[in-house]
Amino acid sequence: MGAIRELNIKTRRPLNDIASIEQYAAERADYIIATSDVVKRDLINVGIIAEKIEVIYNAIEDYWFETANNNPQSEPTIVFLGRIGEDPFTLKLKGVDRLIWLFEQFPEVKKFSIVMSRNKKLVQWMKNNIPNHSIIANAVKDGIPSLLKQYAGGIALLTSRYEGFSLSLIEAMSQGLVPISFSVGIASEIIRNGENGFIVHTIEDAKEKIKLLLNDAALRHRLALAARETAKQFRSDTMIEKTLALYKRILK
Repeated sequence: MGAIRELNIKTRRPLNDIASIEQYAAERADYIIATSDVVKRDLINVGIIAEKIEVIYNAIEDYWFETANNNPQSEPTIVFLGRIGEDPFTLKLKGVDRLIWLFEQFPEVKKFSIVMSRNKKLVQWMKNNIPNHSIIANAVKDGIPSLLKQYAGGIALLTSRYEGFSLSLIEAMSQGLVPISFSVGIASEIIRNGENGFIVHTIEDAKEKIKLLLNDAALRHRLALAARETAKQFRSDTMIEKTLALYKRILK
């Protein structure tokens, strides 16, 4: 269909470069702020002393908490928010094949995607070929909360095979969407199965969790409220307070 360009092997190089730069900088720093426990473990595994690593989560913008959220909707929507990549390597990294497969398993359920991608052909294909699916590409960032608020109580999918952090997961949770996520980025550190979302390890498991939530409105509503509450720990003022506390300890 011509939606995906041929694979350029060079696209793998930046990931290796970033890892090398992180290690180089960490070895020479007096103190390190890691944005997750996963990053801290990675640094320790390459020989960085644990005592000089402080975990302070990234924050999402304040406007994610300013949108008046609606109550969870009785008719749930399956939602995707985030980057989908453009070439075969990044598309696989972001799990677009998983996302499309899961969408196709629920043809009667409404689906809504807000994607970041320069691949216009792929975006158009997803719009035309996935049943009951509407999609918006490259939306203005501070306008996204108002687009998502009507889907409160819906299901947010994170299908990536790799994420450095995944701010889009936190953003979706802040709008009352229940996350179903593979164990990437920050997901395993903040999602508690059956309490504020689900961590899955196979695509079949993800399908079963979607079915569970679609068939149990009370569970879905409870998890949606808990997901919204979890997202509050990623407010900017929380990050600022922890960073200032670290600076004060260093100065002493």
